[in-house]
Amino acid sequence: MKKVDCRLCKNLIDTEKGCKHYGSNPDEAVKKCAGDNFRNYHLKLDKQTKEWFKAHVGEESTVVKCDKCGWFYKPELGHTCREEKA
Repeated sequence: MKKVDCRLCKNLIDTEKGCKHYGSNPDEAVKKCAGDNFRNYHLKLDKQTKEWFKAHVGEESTVVKCDKCGWFYKPELGHTCREEKA
């Protein structure tokens, strides 16, 4: 089962504008996203972690969220925070 939290998805514009794919109504956006099997749901992954997942297709791994920039990273790879807004 995939755990989904829309607030962590890179497609969330903000709380007023909502999702860039499914609109501003949260209930409708969740239904539409689920209807698409969450294919547009993506965590905000840092560059190294994104590359790791590309090289290890289908593997599962633990990621953690950086408190400064809000992006997720694989702890074993480390993370250089640019303190960017999420």
